[in-house]
Amino acid sequence: MELIRLVETSNEVAATRSRKKKIVALADLLRGADETIAAQAISYLSGELPQGKIGIGYAMVYGLEVEPAGSPSIELTEIATALDEVKATRGSGSQSRRAEILTDLLRRATEEEQSFLKRLLVGELRQGALAGIMADAIAAATEIDPDVVRRAAMVSGDLAAVGAAAVAGGVDALAGFKMALLQALQPMLAQTSEGVGEAITKVGVASVEWKLDGARVQVHLLEDQVKVFTRNLRDVTSSSGDVVAAVRSLGVRSIILDGESLGFWSDGTPMAFQDSISTFASESVDGLAVMFFDILHLDGTDLIDLPLSERLAVLDRAIPETLRIPRIVTSDIS
Repeated sequence: MELIRLVETSNEVAATRSRKKKIVALADLLRGADETIAAQAISYLSGELPQGKIGIGYAMVYGLEVEPAGSPSIELTEIATALDEVKATRGSGSQSRRAEILTDLLRRATEEEQSFLKRLLVGELRQGALAGIMADAIAAATEIDPDVVRRAAMVSGDLAAVGAAAVAGGVDALAGFKMALLQALQPMLAQTSEGVGEAITKVGVASVEWKLDGARVQVHLLEDQVKVFTRNLRDVTSSSGDVVAAVRSLGVRSIILDGESLGFWSDGTPMAFQDSISTFASESVDGLAVMFFDILHLDGTDLIDLPLSERLAVLDRAIPETLRIPRIVTSDIS
């Protein structure tokens, strides 16, 4: 698949507010692609590099002034090869070598392709291909129930891998994606509503929780091992000592919890949201408090497929009140 086709699809998705049109455009792109190309396209259109961090920054990428090509010719496989080489480059002179590799790549790209690649490389590619839309596009392209695709993506934490499996093996291939302790799960996808009344009318009985101005965390414990992940699936265990201690105090063998972590200054004053977020980038944190609102696994039993009401009942039994986000359960819209 040529890069220009990906760029054109990205532009088409960005140009419409219609969810249906976004899904159709993305599905058309994925339809007929092999599993390797499908995974790469899904990653790029989600604004992610399959290689993860590759050792380059904004200054390098936008400091490269390269005359664009007159016509498109770059294949996605060539981009993967170039970025693999960038990531593998180490040692003395590595920055210069990385710049050379990127320059060679950009020299073959049209102006439109250069813009796409640069934004992708620095994490600024935003064209509306959000996870939920991409999951539905994978479902449409492979004729698989969207709920099956969404579940596989949630338990694996890897939408690109799910897309590749769906393309290669259909619905049967997605059965292999299972929830695993110490492996981050994608956050459950919520639906929007015009207001509280409409939301409660849709669900009947609703759990209405306090809104805490903190950072969402997903915490896994397996025996003596603990992992703490952010909403974006980043491992922040090393900077979340208080969260780790709180989970270890529960006296369970294994657990997966969803919650909110709030930072506190040394005088006990709660941090603003942006300061709570920044604590995860630091190895030295004055204090983190955590409160949980959902439980997905407990002592060998996966709970993810249970109704929320049943999961909350388990949460109430397993987690002390001081570590639970307060809530009310109601169907009253008056």
